[in-house]
Amino acid sequence: MRHLLIPILTAGFSLLLVWILVKILIVESQKAWREACKHFTIENILPAQKLNTSLAKLSPFIDEKLDQFFKTQLPQKMPMISMFIGEKTSTELKQVFKQELDTLFPDFIYQWGNSTITGLVNETPKWEALISTEIQKRTTPLYILAFILGITWGCLLLLLI
Repeated sequence: MRHLLIPILTAGFSLLLVWILVKILIVESQKAWREACKHFTIENILPAQKLNTSLAKLSPFIDEKLDQFFKTQLPQKMPMISMFIGEKTSTELKQVFKQELDTLFPDFIYQWGNSTITGLVNETPKWEALISTEIQKRTTPLYILAFILGITWGCLLLLLI
């Protein structure tokens, strides 16, 4: 009986060591990833000041597109309204639209970014389930190998004793 006890104990010990190693390296890293995802927001990626600066750089592009809209697209789509809009009115409308874009665009980016990030964070459990099953597939041979090595080690200890 004592001759069987040593190999079984060493096999159990080697299984325990491998289990602890897998737990520390894989499971704890998943917990850290989950914790990092909770603090991942659009405000951390795109600060408001940088976003407003980026929008200011787009001003010539926005001017060009608004000019194009008031001079070509609006008369084609709404000929009656275009008769009442002259150069001065279109300039005033451009100013109003640009001011509205200055306030609306950062809010839009933040809302869109946060909803996208929230979607990614909500997808994390699905990733974790997939990773968990993959880990189980890959670690099972590792456990078997640890058990075989533990029994071999125990048998060698028996031969030495």
